Amino acid sequence: MTRLELQEALPAVILGVATLEERRAVEALLKTDPEFAREATELEAVLTGLATSEAASVPAGLKAKIMNAAKLESQTRTQTLQSRANTSSAPGSRTRASAPRSILQRFAPAFYVLGAVIIFGFMSLMPNIFKSAHDPVNASVVASTRDGGLVYANSGAVVTPVVLISSSGQRQAIKFSTSKPSYFTNAASLDGYSYLLDAANNKLFIIDETRGAMVDQWDVPAGAAGLAVQGSTVIVKSAESGIVLEFKRNRDGKTMLEARIAPEKPASTMPMDDLMDDLLILGSRVYATHHVMGTVSVLDRDTNKELNRFNIGAAPVALGQYGKNLIVLDHAGALIAVNANSGKPVQTLKLEGQADKMTIMHGIAYLSDRSGFVTTVNLEQFKVENRKQFGNNARDVSPMIDGHVAVATGEGGVIVLDDKLEKMNTY
Repeated sequence: MTRLELQEALPAVILGVATLEERRAVEALLKTDPEFAREATELEAVLTGLATSEAASVPAGLKAKIMNAAKLESQTRTQTLQSRANTSSAPGSRTRASAPRSILQRFAPAFYVLGAVIIFGFMSLMPNIFKSAHDPVNASVVASTRDGGLVYANSGAVVTPVVLISSSGQRQAIKFSTSKPSYFTNAASLDGYSYLLDAANNKLFIIDETRGAMVDQWDVPAGAAGLAVQGSTVIVKSAESGIVLEFKRNRDGKTMLEARIAPEKPASTMPMDDLMDDLLILGSRVYATHHVMGTVSVLDRDTNKELNRFNIGAAPVALGQYGKNLIVLDHAGALIAVNANSGKPVQTLKLEGQADKMTIMHGIAYLSDRSGFVTTVNLEQFKVENRKQFGNNARDVSPMIDGHVAVATGEGGVIVLDDKLEKMNTY
């Protein structure tokens, strides 16, 4: 698609009625074209400003009429583009350069739809339109919420980078702006708040699951990849430098920097895809991987000092606990049980592929790798029980309170699996 065609598709993407091809093409251009990204931000700001206006209640059926009008406009635009293509390929046809158009001209279809809403005086309809926008298809991270639902985030999304799914399956899109296309490396949920780690913007975003809104954002180290939440404590680690930050929420819900720990020497700047580290809180200790150095550091939260450093495997990237042992996932292709005090390996299991995310539930380790495979390991027997592929890009895995696991499958959204890796649901 040409740049002009992508400009014309942008309103449909924001309204959630674009085709999958249009959404992907727009997202790709946003990453490489600052001017196009600026135009998208301007349009989104206009639409968001209109959407937050207060007005009377919406009559039944009006939302459907508006969305149908938007869909019809999108279909008409698609037919027009096809007609252009046919005309330009006809013998003797000439291609005429399009004159630059104002933002109002380029985005007129979106304003036609919004104008209808304004004329009828039903501005309160707009938040519902945005919540009905197509859910992100690139689920990068996922976490289970307090009520048994899910929260997942979409790296580089145009409109709705975060989606909340209630225990009943209802979806709610959460919008907020970032200075750069987001790159989420980790997610966690505790006591009604979701924590989303964005390495591209060096931020930790905090979502109030009850209100369905982003309520705070904290500055975190560049290359932030590790995240652990326990009680009022939130700990973040940088994969690049090894810096670990510990935060706490006070009684007013505000943020407070509690400690700064730098347990490892800085590493060279990494590509985003290489930001793979993890944290585990066990009592007064924090275990932190540094996959570049092949180590796991043991940190004392009381003194802010490093107590020990274990040399483990080639590239430790994920941590868990089973009994008295620390379970370490090695991205090079191994699962290692380690004595949590001495760091001495107890058992090692060779794995297929290169898993980089892990969660442990009921004695089973669930591993995901970016080739789309999910693997289960029985930790009592320390052997692989099952291995299945779901798409081509499994980015994250999270336990759910009903005993199932949620997997962020990249372009396939989120799937819910049972302990036999049978698919239970898709979001």
